[in-house]
Amino acid sequence: MAASTWLRLPPRLPASSSPPTPVRAVPEMSSAVISARHPKVHPCRTAATTPGRAAGSRTYRADLTPVAPIVRPARTSRGGTWSRAPRTPTATEGTAPSRTTPRTAATAGSASVSVVAAVAGVALFVIDARTHRLPNAITYPTVAAVAVLLAAAALASGTWDAALRALLGALVLGGAYLLLHLVNRTGLGLGDVKLAVLLGLVTAWYGWPVLWAAAFLPFLIGGAVAIVLLVSRRASRGTALAFGPYMLTGTALALTIARALGPG
Repeated sequence: MAASTWLRLPPRLPASSSPPTPVRAVPEMSSAVISARHPKVHPCRTAATTPGRAAGSRTYRADLTPVAPIVRPARTSRGGTWSRAPRTPTATEGTAPSRTTPRTAATAGSASVSVVAAVAGVALFVIDARTHRLPNAITYPTVAAVAVLLAAAALASGTWDAALRALLGALVLGGAYLLLHLVNRTGLGLGDVKLAVLLGLVTAWYGWPVLWAAAFLPFLIGGAVAIVLLVSRRASRGTALAFGPYMLTGTALALTIARALGPG
């Protein structure tokens, strides 16, 4: 026989009344031959209780079938207590639950304020352009609704600094227009002063730069329109122009620029 196919025969058993237990011969191969033929075959040690083999002797098994991964059972018992094996999380697990953050609450509040102010602003624009009047029936309820919505947004998001800034902005812009009304009563009416309180409340919520832009843009737009009307001889120096539409246009332009530029 070849040197690589030697068979180790079991030892002779002493004579007894019962027939001997058959022992299966296990073929063994030398490590040099196996390393040359099957580089991926690893030796394993046999138990000391195997008949015919010494404890710790090396045998080689030429089984090249891939070994399947060991799957741990769902539950195992250790010392009388049950321990659950780790499992792979599903696709829906591990994601944080959806909740309302301060940023989303503030955004939702400002969106509702913008809607209310826009609806009232369109109505005031049309009425003032036609009749040169800003009715209190629209201005007062809009100021109250905007104040309540901003307070609710500040309560939900904790942005009390923005709410305080909005209140101060309403006082600053309303006070400035009130001073202009006292200086020239024919130039600005009390309706413009009340509208300035509303616009200061809305714009200061977004920041002081938005408030300053809403304060100066109406004068720039109104001055440009007045120059065009004078040059085209469609108006004279004594022609009265409603200033409310320019206030609303300047505020809308300031808010649009602020949103386009983003925060900061």
